Amino acid sequence: MSAISITAAGVHPICGETLRAHTRRLFFFAPPWREIFVNDSERPQIFSEAQALGAHVRLAYEDYGFHVVDLVKSSVADRRRQVFDYLEAHPHEGP
Repeated sequence: MSAISITAAGVHPICGETLRAHTRRLFFFAPPWREIFVNDSERPQIFSEAQALGAHVRLAYEDYGFHVVDLVKSSVADRRRQVFDYLEAHPHEGP
């Protein structure tokens, strides 16, 4: 799925159609993490803006019926392990 388009009115209609079309309702969410946050040409937001956008993205997935699992603020290996452990413990929610 492509990035979600957040507007003042909520989720862009095309993105909403995409979210409704998904039969798997699981979303692993990596919220902004201050310790590794980088502001550059690809990420022009300041940290508080990234937090606000993250909150909207999380809410959009929840509003469309997704079960949102927050990823731990840890190494990539730890996050990978968390995803695989979760999917193993909840096989009906996985891909």
